[in-house]
Amino acid sequence: MSDTLIDQPRPRRKSISDNAMRTIYAKLRRVTPVFGPKLFSPLKIGILEDIMRAHSQFCDEFALRIVLRHHVAKPGYLMKMVAGAQR
Repeated sequence: MSDTLIDQPRPRRKSISDNAMRTIYAKLRRVTPVFGPKLFSPLKIGILEDIMRAHSQFCDEFALRIVLRHHVAKPGYLMKMVAGAQR
């Protein structure tokens, strides 16, 4: 085995499949009402840590970060974001 292969960093994942995203969303909808299909409420600060602590069996942290990033980029979510909104 060559030393150059050992020294090379592992490629980082950049995304998850659409199927994985749908699966994680479905699991989140069952336990957290704010992930409903048309319900866009501002997410609580620190929700990633809360979900990972309570439901780490859903997915790894990387995949959950991707799903949350996708969720907060939706136009419906962005329209609900106003200063002082309850989280």
